Amino acid sequence: MDIQEQLRLERAHEILAKPGAVRLDAASGIAVVESQTTPGQLYLVSLRQMTCTCADFERRHLPCKHLLAAQMMQREERGRYYSRILWPDTSWD
Repeated sequence: MDIQEQLRLERAHEILAKPGAVRLDAASGIAVVESQTTPGQLYLVSLRQMTCTCADFERRHLPCKHLLAAQMMQREERGRYYSRILWPDTSWD
């Protein structure tokens, strides 16, 4: 992993740490992710097509911080879902 990829991953973690910055519709695989730098700017991420509407993705056609944050959110939600199925008597809140 090069330095730019590492920075994108760190920024994705920062996005995910902000409550409400990633809104995921699991059924459609679409996420709306807030911009870190431009207040009010939102990006659409398709987890099925692995795309994002941000300039970084449009330029490189490689995972951007928004796509990475949406993927992390999806994994986190799947983990909670399966944990509740496998261990239903455990309090998760």
